[in-house]
Amino acid sequence: MIFEIIAGIAVLVFVILVIFFLLALRDVRRTLKKTDRILNDVHKVLDVVSEPAEHLVQSLNKLTLDLKKKSDALDVLFRPLYNERKEGDKKEESTVADVMECVGGVIRLFKKIKKEIMR
Repeated sequence: MIFEIIAGIAVLVFVILVIFFLLALRDVRRTLKKTDRILNDVHKVLDVVSEPAEHLVQSLNKLTLDLKKKSDALDVLFRPLYNERKEGDKKEESTVADVMECVGGVIRLFKKIKKEIMR
């Protein structure tokens, strides 16, 4: 008789544990559904944001390349000044060749700008 009572209590405890386990699984399922919806929403938002961001990065890359090309083109004008700075304490005056090179660079630059404006 005592074993039957113990077995009955064990079965009752097992049933209670199974009920709590099922309730917990139901809550986990709800949470997973909400998480799935949130992840889908985030994915949609990221798709919407990523396209303009990609275009922005491409535009910035083009702008950077353009600025670099223009900066390299202007180096001709500033080369005599670089030479002056490198000479430092010598304080030599620019030679006629340096001045002519600078003037030639300015004329070439002016022609390029004029050609671009006329397009």
